[in-house]
Amino acid sequence: YIGHSFISYMFLSFVLVTISNEIFKDFQARFGTAAPWDDSTMLLANTICAIFSAIVGIFLGQWVDRKGAKQVLITGFFAGGINYMVFPFVSNFALFCVCLAIAHTAMLAFCQMTTHSLVTHWFNKKKGLALGLAAIGIPAANAVFPLLYRALSGSDGANMQTALWFFGILHFAMAVVSIFWVKNSPAEVGLTPDNLPVDTENVSAGQDRSYKFSEVARTPK
Repeated sequence: YIGHSFISYMFLSFVLVTISNEIFKDFQARFGTAAPWDDSTMLLANTICAIFSAIVGIFLGQWVDRKGAKQVLITGFFAGGINYMVFPFVSNFALFCVCLAIAHTAMLAFCQMTTHSLVTHWFNKKKGLALGLAAIGIPAANAVFPLLYRALSGSDGANMQTALWFFGILHFAMAVVSIFWVKNSPAEVGLTPDNLPVDTENVSAGQDRSYKFSEVARTPK
């Protein structure tokens, strides 16, 4: 799970770093630098799309609570993969913004809304260490992904489709791996967070129940 989360964090960084630093340049090479393809307008659109994804994140959080992290994570990776297949064929600024919004929302689904949930379920006593190791994926991606994208796309972005499809295929691969490997909690495979068999006699009633906001507000302790 640390390795899976590490890769998920890397793809998070791809959205936040490579898109704005590399992919934006390739769209400017295609359409020019006049509005709306100038730096300030594109960065403003990127910010608005990120805010949109944050609002959608409220509903993603409810989805995780009701169906578990696995379903949301897989959907996010598939959505991200499809998005990178479509992204090279953007022909106008409106479609560009739609693809940006999907990139941010998919990233929210396969990483920010689910990685923490999985790690805290599987590493109850050492979740801080597990998350710390997984989050190293962010600087790792910052060091590798921009260079890899530029090597695949070419200095002038002529091969942007090849580069984005490469990352799209990686997203699909992570989705397939997640289908067969990810479990929402150790209890699904008869384990505790310490990878020990579940002692059903000592499991307290209601241990895994979730609480509504109103319940927490009424009983702060």
